[in-house]
Amino acid sequence: MPRLATMSRDLVDLHRLRFPVPIICLCAALWGASFAAGSIRDLFAPPVLMAIVANVLLVVAPLALNSAVDVATDRRDHGKRGLVSAVERLGGVHAIRWPAVEMLCATLLAIVVSVWTSRWLIIGIAFLIIAAQILYNLEPARLKRRGVLGTIVFGLATALLPCLLSYQAVRADVGVSAWLVFSGLTAMTIGRNALWSVPDRAADLATGMRTSAVRYGVPVTVLWTSILMLVGNLLLGFGLWSRYGLVASLAGSSAYLAFLGIAVIPYCLSRRPLDSVQLAERALPLVAVGDTLLVVIPLCSR
Repeated sequence: MPRLATMSRDLVDLHRLRFPVPIICLCAALWGASFAAGSIRDLFAPPVLMAIVANVLLVVAPLALNSAVDVATDRRDHGKRGLVSAVERLGGVHAIRWPAVEMLCATLLAIVVSVWTSRWLIIGIAFLIIAAQILYNLEPARLKRRGVLGTIVFGLATALLPCLLSYQAVRADVGVSAWLVFSGLTAMTIGRNALWSVPDRAADLATGMRTSAVRYGVPVTVLWTSILMLVGNLLLGFGLWSRYGLVASLAGSSAYLAFLGIAVIPYCLSRRPLDSVQLAERALPLVAVGDTLLVVIPLCSR
């Protein structure tokens, strides 16, 4: 039993599922279906439930894959020692097998949903997500070390494509307001991913991981990610306003603005960015709040 408990904790760490990451992952899996659904009952239709589960796997599995292949870099980050220990206890091969099996299960679920709904775009999107995450995390492409290109691929694979996958499980036509919301979420995801390279810069630099902060420097990275997240917030707010009204727009976008303020203002004032632990503890819960509101707002506005 102690061994099983240790393994369970290691798997949680491998998938980075400490609060509030599970909430963020679940919301990313639900967004598309939430915006497409005519009522909450639509979310419990079998193909929609299967698409949501597939989405959860496609969002969570790459986190584990990244943990498994980034041990050399993460070992240099004091805030990730628990993660490194978990990967080492599981073993490198076993750590990679978990996301591989999860992606396979997600693919099988996407195939079933595509056959059930006769919408073959769903399995195509699932394949695109898997391909993008493999290119982002694994050699020889390893897009994570290629600056802006890597962050764009990451944003598409964790925001836009999962939104479209679960949306397609409910209905095929994607309206303009949904495109605006999904585009805004993707832009903010790209910005947050690049911003996270700032506290990781020293470890990335030491191991040759040429992320945005390494390639362009901290000031430039903070500037362009802040602008991109503001643009994404505007797209999100306009999409919500056009479909649900001003109150929904303000409610849906305010938490993300608060995240931007907490993450960026300390650097503007002191030229010292928050470290990864501070970002996770102080700023990331606000992302979880914003993500949750974007699931709830469409379902409560029918």
